[in-house]
Amino acid sequence: MLSQLSIKNFAIIDDLTINFNNGLTILSGETGAGKSIIINALNLLLGSRASSKLIRTDAEYAEVSAVFEICSKSKIIKEMKNSGFNTNEGLIITRIISLNKKHRIFICGRPATTQTLSNLTNNLASISGQHAHQKLLNNSYHLDIIDQLSNLLPLRENIYTLYHKTVPLIKKLKKLKSANAEKNARLEFLEFKKNETLQADIQDDEDTFLEKKLLKFKNSKSLFNVTFKSFKTLYDSSGSISEKTEEIIKEMNKACQIDNNLTPITDAIKTISYAVYDSAEALRSYFQSLDNHETKIDEIEDRLSILNRLKRKYGGNIDSINNHLKSAVNEILSITNLSDKISNIQLKIDKNKKELSDFAEKLSKKRKIASKKIAEKIEAELESLSMPGAKFSAEITPLFNKDDTYFTLDSKKVTISETGIDKICFMISANTGETMKPIADTASGGELSRIVLALKIILAATESFETIIFDEVDAGIGGKVAETIGKKLKSLSLSHQIICITHLPQIAKYANDHFNIFKNISDGRTKTQINLLNKESKIKEIARMLAGSSITDTSLQHAKEMIKNR
Repeated sequence: MLSQLSIKNFAIIDDLTINFNNGLTILSGETGAGKSIIINALNLLLGSRASSKLIRTDAEYAEVSAVFEICSKSKIIKEMKNSGFNTNEGLIITRIISLNKKHRIFICGRPATTQTLSNLTNNLASISGQHAHQKLLNNSYHLDIIDQLSNLLPLRENIYTLYHKTVPLIKKLKKLKSANAEKNARLEFLEFKKNETLQADIQDDEDTFLEKKLLKFKNSKSLFNVTFKSFKTLYDSSGSISEKTEEIIKEMNKACQIDNNLTPITDAIKTISYAVYDSAEALRSYFQSLDNHETKIDEIEDRLSILNRLKRKYGGNIDSINNHLKSAVNEILSITNLSDKISNIQLKIDKNKKELSDFAEKLSKKRKIASKKIAEKIEAELESLSMPGAKFSAEITPLFNKDDTYFTLDSKKVTISETGIDKICFMISANTGETMKPIADTASGGELSRIVLALKIILAATESFETIIFDEVDAGIGGKVAETIGKKLKSLSLSHQIICITHLPQIAKYANDHFNIFKNISDGRTKTQINLLNKESKIKEIARMLAGSSITDTSLQHAKEMIKNR
């Protein structure tokens, strides 16, 4: 049960707190006073999307909070405990909407996510407003209504889960079959790609090695001249460095006989002499190896041409060529195994389709049985809501769709979707003798309101909603019908907390608690305010609802009589 609602800086509401009780609570007031804003605030607390547009002008944030008293044996209490929330003070929900769009949710004082909020409030309260009328006009929602009223959502969830496991397999199978159809051409291309690379027999960093070798061969004459000249200077010419060092060593050996302190220096000069000799020999070997390399240059250039062509084709370097080779080899293996893959996926799809078929046909049978029972209940409720002779049915027909995400059952020429194999259209004959027609084509505003109320009454008997909120339940009705709806709401309030926004005195008179919502201008700002009416002010409010702004003695007397005879 909703026991308290607090709203701050929300639309035209400055700061408002409402305490609710059991039974039937009526909210009334002039159009535009802010009644629907209260419904919007409740929707927000039940998990609807937050928007900074809801923040009151000149405020930095809006805050909405509610306290719900929860039965100790309810599923919500179990879910709260499982999520680690303190249940001693009931369920306390707070939502803060900020201009910076950093909106926050608190449950029992702890930060929470939108998903957690939705899970906890899923069966907490039911709000019936304009959206309920719109849903009723949309055939795509009729299936949801039947499944919800018939407790078929768990079975439907099985279909949804299995369907979304199967659809990706079907798409994958389609791609594999397409690839299989093009297998030979693709294999031919991949084999060419593989053989082209393998035949090249590319070594790691081969291009770098060959480029250096080519540079050497192209400059062999220059290298010969430099090395031959250096050899001559070091060893093979009159006055060469080798000759000079030999002369120095002979003189230094004589000097060492006089002073042996010169021996280390002489040994160092000998080391230089040996190094000169070794270097000269190395130079001799090098320039003697520098033959005419024209043939070798042609070979290297041809090889580099092959490597550069492959590099341009496969990514710009040796590593990318090797990666393409690996990729081609792996894809060849994959294509070679296509038939096995197709067979394995087909087996999975066939298994899933068999299960889907069983689930869908079972769900369809249950829907057909349930829809007849629900139609009978709705007809009974409509009769009690001043629609005698009204006929209602949920017409179930097979689903047909050519979209790729759907597929046809083998056993029947019908299409299965994530919701099964059916589509449902609500049909009605509002008056005796009239042909049954789709609700969207024939139902008036008042008839829609009564159908919505009938559905809510049936839903209240099948689900654990403790609080039901009605907005626009009086759309398109008045007089005797309004009186009937008032009685229905009063009767429903014996087992549920009912909160109803209404403009009709025939409904308002049945209230246990009656709040008047009105706008007040203070300091140049419009504010929504709310008052809990006592017996006297309730009579005045019902008189206003009867007569408008000019309350007369007659309307006051009429209001007293209405309350007295409720």
